[in-house]
Amino acid sequence: VEGVLKELNLEKGYLYTLKSMLLDPRQAVNEYLYTNRRKLHTKPFSFLILNVAIATFISFYFFDADSLGQTWNLGEIPLFSKANGDKIELLMKEYLSAFQLISIPFVAILTALLFKKQQLNFAEHLVITSFLIATQAFMVLPMLPIILIHQKVGLGILMLLTTLYFFYYITMVFDVSKVEGILKGLVVYLLSNFLYGLFIIIGFYIYFTFFK
Repeated sequence: VEGVLKELNLEKGYLYTLKSMLLDPRQAVNEYLYTNRRKLHTKPFSFLILNVAIATFISFYFFDADSLGQTWNLGEIPLFSKANGDKIELLMKEYLSAFQLISIPFVAILTALLFKKQQLNFAEHLVITSFLIATQAFMVLPMLPIILIHQKVGLGILMLLTTLYFFYYITMVFDVSKVEGILKGLVVYLLSNFLYGLFIIIGFYIYFTFFK
């Protein structure tokens, strides 16, 4: 275990990476991508997997998925029976953070298209997006006490915080004005969610049609 922690730089780098991502994500990303201070940080994919694992554990064991109501209404889509649609919806609620991993390439593609001036390659956009999704996933942990007291209020606050952080992160990391960050961030946010949702629907349709 100690060897794994050392290899992933989780013993010391995790808290430094988390603090940096919350307070100054631009500096944190630049340190990781371009300087020898990268060793101070947890690797982006290790940081991502750990935070998503924590968030998934919390959502599975502490969230009451039935009380969240219908969010996707997949049971109303003609592609699925109501029973299958409801199963998918429940699965996505219980493993929401894990499903968010699917959105990473879509966000990375869109930021690569909209922020060409930064002259970053696609691998760098994947790193940037991984840090973003990982930090958003972590936010469920400090919100857990509120969620346990009143789930809908707590999850509403959590959604607001993660959304605001998304625009803050985009603006800071790509070093653009607030207006440009918000406008381009909105495009990334809406399109990535649309593509993510479309991918999920097509994937489950193929599964239920050909493999179930």
